[in-house]
Amino acid sequence: METQQIEVRAGSSLSRMLLTGSFNEILVFDALTRKVVEANRIARSILQYTSQELKRRDFRDIFPEADFSAFQSGRPELKTSACLIRRKDGATFSAEARFLAASENGRGLIVAIIQDSGSRIMTRNGRRRNESDFQALVSNIPGMAYQARLGEDGSVMLPFVSANSRKLLGVKPQSLQENPALLLDLIVPDDVASYRKALDEASGGHLTFNWEGRIWVEAWKDIKWINIRTSRRETAAGPIWDGIMLNITQSKLAREELERSKEELRRLALHIERVKEAERKRIAREIHDELGGNLTAIKIGVSWLTRNAEKNPVKARERLDSIDEIVDSTLDAIHRISCDLRPSIMDFGIVSALRWQVDQLCRTTGIDCRFLTKLKQVPLDDDASIAVFRIAQEAMTNIAKHARATRAEVHLGIRNRTLQLEIIDNGIGPKLVNSKNRKRSLGVIGMSERASALGGHFVMEPDSGGGTRIRLDIPLMSGKSELEDPSGGSKPAGINSTQVIGRTRR
Repeated sequence: METQQIEVRAGSSLSRMLLTGSFNEILVFDALTRKVVEANRIARSILQYTSQELKRRDFRDIFPEADFSAFQSGRPELKTSACLIRRKDGATFSAEARFLAASENGRGLIVAIIQDSGSRIMTRNGRRRNESDFQALVSNIPGMAYQARLGEDGSVMLPFVSANSRKLLGVKPQSLQENPALLLDLIVPDDVASYRKALDEASGGHLTFNWEGRIWVEAWKDIKWINIRTSRRETAAGPIWDGIMLNITQSKLAREELERSKEELRRLALHIERVKEAERKRIAREIHDELGGNLTAIKIGVSWLTRNAEKNPVKARERLDSIDEIVDSTLDAIHRISCDLRPSIMDFGIVSALRWQVDQLCRTTGIDCRFLTKLKQVPLDDDASIAVFRIAQEAMTNIAKHARATRAEVHLGIRNRTLQLEIIDNGIGPKLVNSKNRKRSLGVIGMSERASALGGHFVMEPDSGGGTRIRLDIPLMSGKSELEDPSGGSKPAGINSTQVIGRTRR
Protein backbone atom coordinates (compact mmCIF):
# COMPACT_ATOMS: atom_id res chain seq x y z
CA MET A 1 0.00 0.00 0.00
CA GLU A 2 2.81 2.40 0.79
CA THR A 3 5.00 1.63 -2.27
CA GLN A 4 2.62 1.34 -5.15
CA GLN A 5 -0.61 2.88 -6.34
CA ILE A 6 -3.73 1.03 -5.11
CA GLU A 7 -6.45 -0.09 -7.51
CA VAL A 8 -9.83 -0.31 -5.70
CA ARG A 9 -12.30 -2.51 -7.56
CA ALA A 10 -15.99 -2.13 -6.78
CA GLY A 11 -17.39 -5.33 -5.40
CA SER A 12 -13.92 -6.90 -5.17
CA SER A 13 -13.80 -9.48 -2.41
CA LEU A 14 -10.35 -8.26 -1.33
CA SER A 15 -11.44 -4.62 -0.97
CA ARG A 16 -14.56 -5.70 0.88
CA MET A 17 -12.46 -7.84 3.18
CA LEU A 18 -10.14 -4.93 3.91
CA LEU A 19 -13.08 -2.64 4.69
CA THR A 20 -15.02 -5.06 6.88
CA GLY A 21 -12.11 -6.79 8.58
CA SER A 22 -10.07 -3.78 9.62
CA PHE A 23 -10.01 -2.68 13.24
CA ASN A 24 -9.49 0.90 12.05
CA GLU A 25 -12.13 3.29 10.76
CA ILE A 26 -11.85 3.47 6.97
CA LEU A 27 -13.55 6.07 4.77
CA VAL A 28 -13.30 6.37 0.98
CA PHE A 29 -13.93 9.81 -0.65
CA ASP A 30 -14.39 10.79 -4.27
CA ALA A 31 -11.36 12.97 -5.15
CA LEU A 32 -13.49 15.28 -7.30
CA THR A 33 -16.81 15.66 -5.42
CA ARG A 34 -15.30 15.09 -1.94
CA LYS A 35 -18.33 12.94 -1.11
CA VAL A 36 -18.07 9.69 0.87
CA VAL A 37 -18.04 6.67 -1.44
CA GLU A 38 -17.65 3.87 1.11
CA ALA A 39 -17.15 3.37 4.85
CA ASN A 40 -16.61 0.28 6.96
CA ARG A 41 -18.77 -0.75 9.93
CA ILE A 42 -16.32 0.61 12.53
CA ALA A 43 -16.38 4.05 10.89
CA ARG A 44 -20.16 4.09 10.70
CA SER A 45 -20.44 3.11 14.36
CA ILE A 46 -17.94 5.72 15.59
CA LEU A 47 -19.41 8.51 13.45
CA GLN A 48 -23.01 7.44 14.24
CA TYR A 49 -24.14 7.46 10.59
CA THR A 50 -25.91 4.84 8.54
CA SER A 51 -24.33 3.79 5.25
CA GLN A 52 -26.83 5.86 3.24
CA GLU A 53 -26.41 8.91 5.48
CA LEU A 54 -22.63 8.80 5.10
CA LYS A 55 -22.85 8.76 1.32
CA ARG A 56 -24.51 12.19 1.52
CA ARG A 57 -21.70 13.61 3.69
CA ASP A 58 -18.87 15.81 2.44
CA PHE A 59 -15.20 15.49 3.46
CA ARG A 60 -15.55 18.69 5.49
CA ASP A 61 -18.52 17.18 7.42
CA ILE A 62 -16.17 14.51 8.80
CA PHE A 63 -12.86 16.42 8.90
CA PRO A 64 -13.89 20.05 9.53
CA GLU A 65 -10.33 21.42 9.75
CA ALA A 66 -8.35 19.19 7.32
CA ASP A 67 -7.12 20.51 3.93
CA PHE A 68 -8.59 18.15 1.32
CA SER A 69 -6.45 19.58 -1.48
CA ALA A 70 -3.29 18.34 0.27
CA PHE A 71 -4.38 14.76 -0.48
CA GLN A 72 -5.32 15.27 -4.16
CA SER A 73 -1.83 15.09 -5.65
CA GLY A 74 -2.53 11.71 -7.23
CA ARG A 75 0.69 10.31 -5.79
CA PRO A 76 0.24 7.11 -3.79
CA GLU A 77 2.31 8.08 -0.72
CA LEU A 78 0.62 7.85 2.68
CA LYS A 79 0.09 11.18 4.44
CA THR A 80 -0.37 11.18 8.22
CA SER A 81 -2.12 14.01 10.00
CA ALA A 82 -3.57 14.78 13.45
CA CYS A 83 -7.18 15.66 12.71
CA LEU A 84 -10.34 16.84 14.40
CA ILE A 85 -13.20 14.46 13.56
CA ARG A 86 -16.88 15.34 13.83
CA ARG A 87 -19.68 12.85 14.54
CA LYS A 88 -23.30 13.05 13.46
CA ASP A 89 -24.44 14.61 16.77
CA GLY A 90 -21.95 17.46 16.33
CA ALA A 91 -19.50 16.21 18.96
CA THR A 92 -15.81 16.19 17.91
CA PHE A 93 -12.71 14.23 18.94
CA SER A 94 -9.06 14.30 17.94
CA ALA A 95 -7.34 11.31 16.28
CA GLU A 96 -4.48 10.44 13.97
CA ALA A 97 -5.56 9.82 10.37
CA ARG A 98 -3.68 8.54 7.28
CA PHE A 99 -4.72 9.60 3.82
CA LEU A 100 -3.88 7.67 0.64
CA ALA A 101 -4.60 8.61 -2.96
CA ALA A 102 -6.13 5.75 -4.97
CA SER A 103 -8.08 5.17 -8.18
CA GLU A 104 -10.87 2.97 -9.46
CA ASN A 105 -11.46 2.64 -13.20
CA GLY A 106 -9.88 6.04 -13.74
CA ARG A 107 -11.87 7.61 -10.87
CA GLY A 108 -9.76 9.40 -8.25
CA LEU A 109 -10.32 8.37 -4.63
CA ILE A 110 -8.95 9.41 -1.23
CA VAL A 111 -8.81 6.66 1.41
CA ALA A 112 -8.83 7.88 5.02
CA ILE A 113 -7.67 5.46 7.73
CA ILE A 114 -8.30 6.63 11.29
CA GLN A 115 -5.85 5.01 13.70
CA ASP A 116 -7.58 3.17 16.58
CA SER A 117 -5.10 3.09 19.43
CA GLY A 118 -5.63 1.21 22.69
CA SER A 119 -6.47 4.38 24.57
CA ARG A 120 -9.16 5.22 22.04
CA ILE A 121 -10.60 1.72 22.37
CA MET A 122 -10.79 2.25 26.11
CA THR A 123 -12.34 5.66 25.55
CA ARG A 124 -14.86 4.19 23.13
CA ASN A 125 -15.76 1.39 25.54
CA GLY A 126 -16.19 3.95 28.30
CA ARG A 127 -18.38 6.01 26.01
CA ARG A 128 -20.48 2.95 25.26
CA ARG A 129 -20.92 2.32 28.97
CA ASN A 130 -21.88 5.96 29.44
CA GLU A 131 -24.35 5.70 26.60
CA SER A 132 -25.81 2.56 28.16
CA ASP A 133 -26.16 4.34 31.50
CA PHE A 134 -27.70 7.31 29.73
CA GLN A 135 -30.25 5.10 27.98
CA ALA A 136 -31.15 3.45 31.28
CA LEU A 137 -31.53 6.87 32.89
CA VAL A 138 -33.79 8.41 30.25
CA SER A 139 -35.92 5.27 30.03
CA ASN A 140 -36.65 5.38 33.76
CA ILE A 141 -37.37 9.08 34.28
CA PRO A 142 -41.11 9.89 34.66
CA GLY A 143 -41.25 11.74 31.36
CA MET A 144 -39.83 12.05 27.86
CA ALA A 145 -36.26 13.28 27.27
CA TYR A 146 -35.29 14.75 23.93
CA GLN A 147 -32.87 17.03 22.05
CA ALA A 148 -33.90 19.77 19.64
CA ARG A 149 -31.95 21.90 17.20
CA LEU A 150 -32.78 24.39 14.47
CA GLY A 151 -32.04 23.70 10.83
CA GLU A 152 -30.60 26.27 8.45
CA ASP A 153 -34.14 27.06 7.26
CA GLY A 154 -35.34 27.59 10.84
CA SER A 155 -37.14 24.27 11.06
CA VAL A 156 -37.02 22.26 14.29
CA MET A 157 -35.17 18.92 14.27
CA LEU A 158 -35.19 16.28 17.00
CA PRO A 159 -31.90 14.30 16.90
CA PHE A 160 -32.94 12.32 19.97
CA VAL A 161 -36.32 11.32 21.48
CA SER A 162 -36.56 8.81 24.33
CA ALA A 163 -38.82 5.78 24.20
CA ASN A 164 -41.16 7.30 26.80
CA SER A 165 -42.73 9.47 24.09
CA ARG A 166 -45.07 6.59 23.37
CA LYS A 167 -46.14 6.40 27.02
CA LEU A 168 -46.55 10.17 27.38
CA LEU A 169 -47.82 11.27 23.95
CA GLY A 170 -49.03 8.03 22.41
CA VAL A 171 -46.51 8.60 19.57
CA LYS A 172 -43.46 6.49 18.64
CA PRO A 173 -40.05 8.20 18.99
CA GLN A 174 -39.29 7.59 15.30
CA SER A 175 -42.56 9.25 14.26
CA LEU A 176 -41.76 12.33 16.32
CA GLN A 177 -38.21 12.54 14.95
CA GLU A 178 -39.43 12.22 11.37
CA ASN A 179 -42.14 14.83 11.92
CA PRO A 180 -41.29 17.23 14.80
CA ALA A 181 -44.33 19.35 13.90
CA LEU A 182 -46.43 16.46 15.23
CA LEU A 183 -45.96 17.86 18.73
CA LEU A 184 -47.61 21.13 17.70
CA ASP A 185 -50.52 19.16 16.27
CA LEU A 186 -51.05 17.49 19.67
CA ILE A 187 -51.34 20.80 21.56
CA VAL A 188 -54.89 21.93 22.33
CA PRO A 189 -55.69 24.89 19.99
CA ASP A 190 -56.25 27.32 22.88
CA ASP A 191 -52.67 26.70 24.10
CA VAL A 192 -50.83 26.88 20.77
CA ALA A 193 -50.23 30.65 20.98
CA SER A 194 -48.48 30.43 24.35
CA TYR A 195 -46.32 27.55 23.07
CA ARG A 196 -45.26 29.48 19.97
CA LYS A 197 -44.45 32.53 22.07
CA ALA A 198 -42.25 30.50 24.43
CA LEU A 199 -40.56 28.79 21.46
CA ASP A 200 -39.84 32.12 19.75
CA GLU A 201 -38.28 33.48 22.92
CA ALA A 202 -36.08 30.38 23.26
CA SER A 203 -34.85 30.50 19.67
CA GLY A 204 -34.07 34.17 20.17
CA GLY A 205 -31.20 33.23 22.45
CA HIS A 206 -32.74 32.55 25.86
CA LEU A 207 -30.91 29.80 27.71
CA THR A 208 -34.04 28.16 29.10
CA PHE A 209 -37.47 27.27 27.78
CA ASN A 210 -40.30 26.51 30.21
CA TRP A 211 -43.89 25.93 29.08
CA GLU A 212 -46.91 24.08 30.36
CA GLY A 213 -50.14 23.43 28.55
CA ARG A 214 -52.60 20.82 27.35
CA ILE A 215 -52.28 18.16 24.67
CA TRP A 216 -54.86 15.85 23.12
CA VAL A 217 -53.71 12.23 23.20
CA GLU A 218 -55.58 10.46 20.44
CA ALA A 219 -54.48 7.00 21.64
CA TRP A 220 -56.45 7.44 24.89
CA LYS A 221 -58.99 10.06 23.77
CA ASP A 222 -57.89 12.19 26.67
CA ILE A 223 -56.43 15.61 27.49
CA LYS A 224 -53.17 15.74 29.45
CA TRP A 225 -51.32 18.64 31.03
CA ILE A 226 -47.60 18.59 30.19
CA ASN A 227 -44.63 20.68 31.26
CA ILE A 228 -41.70 21.18 28.87
CA ARG A 229 -38.37 22.38 30.26
CA THR A 230 -35.23 22.79 28.15
CA SER A 231 -31.80 24.32 28.48
CA ARG A 232 -29.64 25.54 25.62
CA ARG A 233 -25.98 24.66 25.04
CA GLU A 234 -23.58 25.51 22.24
CA THR A 235 -21.92 22.80 20.12
CA ALA A 236 -19.72 22.80 17.05
CA ALA A 237 -22.82 22.10 14.96
CA GLY A 238 -24.75 24.97 16.53
CA PRO A 239 -27.04 25.39 19.56
CA ILE A 240 -28.88 22.36 20.94
CA TRP A 241 -31.75 22.32 23.43
CA ASP A 242 -31.74 19.43 25.90
CA GLY A 243 -35.25 18.98 27.20
CA ILE A 244 -37.60 16.92 29.30
CA MET A 245 -41.37 16.67 28.96
CA LEU A 246 -43.38 15.70 32.05
CA ASN A 247 -46.98 14.67 32.63
CA ILE A 248 -48.32 17.15 35.22
CA THR A 249 -52.00 16.28 34.83
CA GLN A 250 -52.48 15.06 38.40
CA SER A 251 -50.68 17.98 40.02
CA LYS A 252 -52.51 20.45 37.74
CA LEU A 253 -55.89 18.96 38.61
CA ALA A 254 -54.91 18.97 42.28
CA ARG A 255 -54.03 22.67 42.07
CA GLU A 256 -57.33 23.41 40.33
CA GLU A 257 -59.20 21.43 42.98
CA LEU A 258 -57.35 23.33 45.70
CA GLU A 259 -58.27 26.66 44.12
CA ARG A 260 -61.88 25.51 43.78
CA SER A 261 -61.91 24.49 47.45
CA LYS A 262 -60.47 27.85 48.47
CA GLU A 263 -63.14 29.64 46.47
CA GLU A 264 -65.86 27.50 48.04
CA LEU A 265 -64.47 28.20 51.50
CA ARG A 266 -64.46 31.94 50.78
CA ARG A 267 -68.08 31.73 49.66
CA LEU A 268 -68.98 29.60 52.66
CA ALA A 269 -67.27 32.00 55.09
CA LEU A 270 -69.15 34.94 53.54
CA HIS A 271 -72.40 32.97 53.68
CA ILE A 272 -71.84 32.06 57.35
CA GLU A 273 -71.23 35.71 58.22
CA ARG A 274 -74.43 36.71 56.45
CA VAL A 275 -76.40 33.96 58.21
CA LYS A 276 -74.93 34.96 61.57
CA GLU A 277 -75.90 38.59 61.00
CA ALA A 278 -79.40 37.59 59.93
CA GLU A 279 -79.71 35.34 62.98
CA ARG A 280 -78.49 38.14 65.27
CA LYS A 281 -81.11 40.49 63.79
CA ARG A 282 -83.85 37.89 64.20
CA ILE A 283 -82.92 37.14 67.81
CA ALA A 284 -82.58 40.84 68.60
CA ARG A 285 -85.99 41.49 67.05
CA GLU A 286 -87.61 38.66 69.02
CA ILE A 287 -85.99 39.81 72.27
CA HIS A 288 -87.03 43.40 71.64
CA ASP A 289 -90.51 42.77 70.28
CA GLU A 290 -91.62 39.73 72.28
CA LEU A 291 -89.56 39.60 75.46
CA GLY A 292 -89.29 43.38 75.68
CA GLY A 293 -93.03 43.79 75.03
CA ASN A 294 -93.93 41.15 77.60
CA LEU A 295 -91.65 42.66 80.25
CA THR A 296 -93.15 46.11 79.58
CA ALA A 297 -96.66 44.69 79.98
CA ILE A 298 -95.62 43.00 83.25
CA LYS A 299 -94.16 46.26 84.54
CA ILE A 300 -97.32 48.18 83.67
CA GLY A 301 -99.43 45.50 85.37
CA VAL A 302 -97.33 45.51 88.53
CA SER A 303 -97.47 49.31 88.60
CA TRP A 304 -101.28 49.24 88.33
CA LEU A 305 -101.49 46.63 91.09
CA THR A 306 -99.34 48.78 93.35
CA ARG A 307 -101.79 51.67 92.98
CA ASN A 308 -105.13 49.84 92.77
CA ALA A 309 -104.92 46.42 94.48
CA GLU A 310 -106.64 47.51 97.67
CA LYS A 311 -109.22 49.71 95.95
CA ASN A 312 -110.46 47.10 93.47
CA PRO A 313 -109.66 43.50 94.51
CA VAL A 314 -111.68 41.93 91.65
CA LYS A 315 -109.85 43.90 88.98
CA ALA A 316 -106.55 43.18 90.74
CA ARG A 317 -107.21 39.41 90.49
CA GLU A 318 -107.94 39.74 86.76
CA ARG A 319 -104.76 41.77 86.27
CA LEU A 320 -102.71 39.13 88.19
CA ASP A 321 -104.11 36.38 85.95
CA SER A 322 -103.15 38.43 82.88
CA ILE A 323 -99.62 38.96 84.20
CA ASP A 324 -99.33 35.22 84.87
CA GLU A 325 -100.24 34.48 81.23
CA ILE A 326 -97.67 37.02 80.03
CA VAL A 327 -94.99 35.39 82.22
CA ASP A 328 -95.84 31.96 80.73
CA SER A 329 -95.63 33.42 77.22
CA THR A 330 -92.27 34.97 78.07
CA LEU A 331 -90.92 31.67 79.36
CA ASP A 332 -92.10 29.94 76.16
CA ALA A 333 -90.33 32.58 74.06
CA ILE A 334 -87.12 32.17 76.06
CA HIS A 335 -87.32 28.40 75.62
CA ARG A 336 -87.94 28.75 71.86
CA ILE A 337 -85.02 31.15 71.35
CA SER A 338 -82.73 28.90 73.41
CA CYS A 339 -83.74 25.87 71.35
CA ASP A 340 -83.01 27.77 68.15
CA LEU A 341 -79.52 28.52 69.44
CA ARG A 342 -78.90 25.05 70.88
CA PRO A 343 -81.69 22.50 71.33
CA SER A 344 -81.88 21.35 74.93
CA ILE A 345 -82.42 17.82 73.65
CA MET A 346 -78.67 17.80 72.83
CA ASP A 347 -78.05 17.38 76.58
CA PHE A 348 -79.48 13.84 76.25
CA GLY A 349 -77.06 12.79 73.48
CA ILE A 350 -77.00 12.60 69.71
CA VAL A 351 -79.38 9.61 69.50
CA SER A 352 -82.17 11.49 71.34
CA ALA A 353 -81.41 14.67 69.38
CA LEU A 354 -81.75 12.91 66.00
CA ARG A 355 -84.97 11.21 67.11
CA TRP A 356 -86.35 14.62 68.11
CA GLN A 357 -85.25 16.14 64.78
CA VAL A 358 -86.99 13.35 62.82
CA ASP A 359 -90.13 13.90 64.88
CA GLN A 360 -89.99 17.63 64.09
CA LEU A 361 -89.72 16.91 60.36
CA CYS A 362 -92.75 14.61 60.54
CA ARG A 363 -94.90 17.02 62.48
CA THR A 364 -94.11 20.09 60.37
CA THR A 365 -94.18 18.53 56.87
CA GLY A 366 -96.42 15.45 57.02
CA ILE A 367 -93.64 13.33 55.47
CA ASP A 368 -93.56 9.70 56.62
CA CYS A 369 -90.31 9.79 58.64
CA ARG A 370 -88.51 6.88 60.27
CA PHE A 371 -85.52 6.82 62.60
CA LEU A 372 -83.80 3.41 62.64
CA THR A 373 -81.04 2.54 65.10
CA LYS A 374 -80.01 0.09 67.82
CA LEU A 375 -77.91 2.63 69.66
CA LYS A 376 -78.74 4.19 73.01
CA GLN A 377 -75.59 6.29 73.40
CA VAL A 378 -72.64 7.27 71.18
CA PRO A 379 -69.19 8.35 72.50
CA LEU A 380 -69.13 11.78 70.84
CA ASP A 381 -67.83 14.95 72.42
CA ASP A 382 -69.91 18.14 72.35
CA ASP A 383 -68.29 19.55 69.21
CA ALA A 384 -68.78 16.33 67.24
CA SER A 385 -72.35 15.89 68.51
CA ILE A 386 -73.44 19.39 67.48
CA ALA A 387 -71.71 18.96 64.08
CA VAL A 388 -73.55 15.67 63.40
CA PHE A 389 -76.81 17.26 64.55
CA ARG A 390 -76.37 20.31 62.32
CA ILE A 391 -75.54 18.13 59.31
CA ALA A 392 -78.69 16.08 59.90
CA GLN A 393 -80.69 19.28 60.46
CA GLU A 394 -79.48 20.76 57.15
CA ALA A 395 -80.24 17.51 55.32
CA MET A 396 -83.78 17.37 56.72
CA THR A 397 -84.31 21.05 55.94
CA ASN A 398 -83.36 20.29 52.32
CA ILE A 399 -85.84 17.39 52.29
CA ALA A 400 -88.59 19.68 53.59
CA LYS A 401 -87.81 22.53 51.17
CA HIS A 402 -86.60 20.94 47.95
CA ALA A 403 -86.96 17.14 47.78
CA ARG A 404 -90.75 16.85 47.22
CA ALA A 405 -90.46 13.59 49.15
CA THR A 406 -93.23 11.58 50.81
CA ARG A 407 -90.93 9.29 52.78
CA ALA A 408 -87.61 9.68 54.59
CA GLU A 409 -85.43 7.37 56.66
CA VAL A 410 -82.60 8.16 59.04
CA HIS A 411 -80.22 5.29 59.88
CA LEU A 412 -77.66 5.54 62.67
CA GLY A 413 -75.09 2.86 63.46
CA ILE A 414 -71.48 2.09 64.30
CA ARG A 415 -69.07 -0.04 62.31
CA ASN A 416 -65.30 -0.38 62.72
CA ARG A 417 -65.14 2.44 65.29
CA THR A 418 -66.91 4.77 62.85
CA LEU A 419 -70.28 6.44 63.39
CA GLN A 420 -72.34 6.04 60.22
CA LEU A 421 -75.34 8.24 59.52
CA GLU A 422 -77.51 7.77 56.41
CA ILE A 423 -80.44 9.96 55.43
CA ILE A 424 -82.52 8.68 52.51
CA ASP A 425 -85.58 10.18 50.84
CA ASN A 426 -87.72 9.26 47.82
CA GLY A 427 -87.81 12.77 46.35
CA ILE A 428 -86.61 14.20 43.05
CA GLY A 429 -82.92 13.55 43.77
CA PRO A 430 -79.93 15.86 44.17
CA LYS A 431 -78.66 18.38 41.66
CA LEU A 432 -75.44 16.72 40.56
CA VAL A 433 -72.21 18.67 40.26
CA ASN A 434 -69.99 18.31 37.19
CA SER A 435 -66.83 19.94 35.86
CA LYS A 436 -68.84 22.71 34.16
CA ASN A 437 -70.98 23.45 37.22
CA ARG A 438 -68.69 23.63 40.22
CA LYS A 439 -70.78 26.00 42.35
CA ARG A 440 -72.44 23.72 44.85
CA SER A 441 -75.12 24.63 47.37
CA LEU A 442 -73.62 26.44 50.32
CA GLY A 443 -75.61 24.12 52.58
CA VAL A 444 -73.92 21.09 51.02
CA ILE A 445 -70.52 22.79 51.29
CA GLY A 446 -71.21 23.51 54.94
CA MET A 447 -72.11 19.86 55.65
CA SER A 448 -68.98 18.67 53.86
CA GLU A 449 -66.75 21.11 55.75
CA ARG A 450 -68.24 20.12 59.12
CA ALA A 451 -67.49 16.46 58.32
CA SER A 452 -63.93 17.26 57.22
CA ALA A 453 -63.28 19.24 60.41
CA LEU A 454 -64.05 16.05 62.37
CA GLY A 455 -61.81 13.90 60.15
CA GLY A 456 -64.91 12.36 58.61
CA HIS A 457 -66.33 11.82 55.14
CA PHE A 458 -69.52 13.25 53.62
CA VAL A 459 -71.24 12.09 50.42
CA MET A 460 -74.48 13.19 48.77
CA GLU A 461 -75.57 11.07 45.81
CA PRO A 462 -78.67 9.75 44.01
CA ASP A 463 -80.24 6.78 45.77
CA SER A 464 -80.60 3.54 43.80
CA GLY A 465 -84.38 3.64 44.38
CA GLY A 466 -84.69 7.30 43.35
CA GLY A 467 -84.38 10.32 45.58
CA THR A 468 -81.27 11.31 47.53
CA ARG A 469 -78.90 9.43 49.83
CA ILE A 470 -76.65 11.30 52.26
CA ARG A 471 -73.87 9.37 53.96
CA LEU A 472 -71.78 10.67 56.87
CA ASP A 473 -68.88 8.72 58.44
CA ILE A 474 -67.28 10.10 61.61
CA PRO A 475 -64.40 8.31 63.45
CA LEU A 476 -65.26 7.77 67.09
CA MET A 477 -63.17 8.71 70.08
CA SER A 478 -62.26 6.00 72.59
CA GLY A 479 -65.18 4.78 74.63
CA LYS A 480 -68.03 2.29 74.45
CA SER A 481 -71.36 2.77 72.77
CA GLU A 482 -74.51 1.33 74.31
CA LEU A 483 -77.16 -0.59 72.41
CA GLU A 484 -80.82 -0.82 73.19
CA ASP A 485 -80.98 -4.50 74.00
CA PRO A 486 -83.68 -6.15 76.15
CA SER A 487 -81.06 -8.35 77.80
CA GLY A 488 -79.17 -5.31 79.00
CA GLY A 489 -76.00 -6.37 77.20
CA SER A 490 -74.17 -4.83 74.28
CA LYS A 491 -73.64 -6.15 70.79
CA PRO A 492 -72.13 -4.77 67.55
CA ALA A 493 -74.26 -2.14 65.88
CA GLY A 494 -74.44 -1.80 62.13
CA ILE A 495 -75.92 0.61 59.65
CA ASN A 496 -78.22 -2.12 58.36
CA SER A 497 -80.21 -2.19 61.59
CA THR A 498 -83.92 -2.80 61.01
CA GLN A 499 -85.22 -2.15 64.51
CA VAL A 500 -87.37 1.00 64.50
CA ILE A 501 -86.62 2.93 67.65
CA GLY A 502 -88.55 5.99 66.63
CA ARG A 503 -91.29 6.24 64.04
CA THR A 504 -93.44 9.29 63.87
CA ARG A 505 -95.91 10.53 61.35
CA ARG A 506 -98.43 13.26 61.29
